[in-house]
Amino acid sequence: PRKDFKMITRFTSPKVKEPAPKLWSNCIVCDGIAYIAGLTSRDDDGVTINGLDEYEQSKIIFEKHKALIEAAGGKMADFTKLTIFVTRIQNNKKVWKARAEFFEGDFPACSLVEVSKLADPNSDQQQQPEYAQNDTRSRKKGIAVVKGVCTHLGCAPKFYPEATSQDFDPNWQGGFFCPCHGSKFDLAGRVYANVPAPTNLEVPPHYFETDSTLVIGSDGAS
Repeated sequence: PRKDFKMITRFTSPKVKEPAPKLWSNCIVCDGIAYIAGLTSRDDDGVTINGLDEYEQSKIIFEKHKALIEAAGGKMADFTKLTIFVTRIQNNKKVWKARAEFFEGDFPACSLVEVSKLADPNSDQQQQPEYAQNDTRSRKKGIAVVKGVCTHLGCAPKFYPEATSQDFDPNWQGGFFCPCHGSKFDLAGRVYANVPAPTNLEVPPHYFETDSTLVIGSDGAS
């Protein structure tokens, strides 16, 4: 055999659901180094997000890391580097709290990266007419027109307009929440990242016949 050939071995754990074939591996060991794919707190159904906040979600993710590294014959102390992606970096202490329950001594080198809390902030997916593809997804400033149908399973999300702490989100900034499976949308109907709903709420064709008359179902074109 070639001297530069490196043995690659895939390891799995019953505690971490593997992706479908021909996608990726959760844990690969090559030349004595373990590589672990990005993990989330999603349930085995691939949809439900487990954990109410950064602390609970981080614990679930670290448990998955533990299961995989142990399946590969290692331990948590063998981790040398972590990259953690969050949507609210101001809650970093919750992540560190969870991390401290899994690591001790010389902690791994770690980067905390903030990403957008919205999955499609620019409304790139065609869930609205062209005239509503803007920051407010509206045709008239201050008025949003969206279908009250969750894009996950067609449930009816509830409207929580006030920016105030809620049981489902202590940092709620106002918008729509679907209690069935936890999908969240902002005031413009844009879907949050890492929730079951795949797309923004739909904006139907509409136009303002007068300043006080809204017509839904037509864009007003002749």
